[in-house]
Amino acid sequence: MRAVHVRSHQRWNLLVIIYNILIMTRTTEDVYQAKFGPSRETLLGLAGCAAFCAVVIVVPTPLWIRVLTFGFFGLGGLVIATASLTFRTAIRVDHAGVMLRRYALQLSSATSYPWEDIQRLLIWKYNRLKRLGIQRREAAPPLPTRAIRPMAANYLEVSAPGVPLDIAATAATAVGWHLNEDRLIRAVARFAPTVEVVDVTGDRTLYPTRVVPGTD
Repeated sequence: MRAVHVRSHQRWNLLVIIYNILIMTRTTEDVYQAKFGPSRETLLGLAGCAAFCAVVIVVPTPLWIRVLTFGFFGLGGLVIATASLTFRTAIRVDHAGVMLRRYALQLSSATSYPWEDIQRLLIWKYNRLKRLGIQRREAAPPLPTRAIRPMAANYLEVSAPGVPLDIAATAATAVGWHLNEDRLIRAVARFAPTVEVVDVTGDRTLYPTRVVPGTD
């Protein structure tokens, strides 16, 4: 029974990945673009919210607990579903540079980085989720930033070891969209061959030492 569940789970993960790659990822020539949409993480989040709401329906609980549960998890599920259905661009890499959006529902979270300001693209993992940060050149003009609070700084130090705080604070987590490293590298090689792509977690440079996909 467990083997059947594992195979079903793996098959569902594969379908979600294929959907993200074929439907939510668009390329024109070597342009790399990915959009927010249904993903394994968002579906698990929806399932979790639904499960908590179902528990307080089935199990006798005080009214105030039901109200709090439906308010918190119901609203959480609505936010997750809405973010998944925005289909907004999460990342775009083209001739102009890199556009990175941190949150689907927050329009102001999108930042455009021109190639002349970019030194490296940093990729790392935390809790099995990929994150992408932009390391800018020292001569690049400063971006409008907010002060990093101590609690947020402590979290960033744990979730982004070895990554400068200013880069970790503006990084995007691949939740609701798929970060395709091969297509990212191909776009960087096409539009900005002097920019490095670094895997911080694996402590290795993916580009330019890695073979560019599609050039063999």
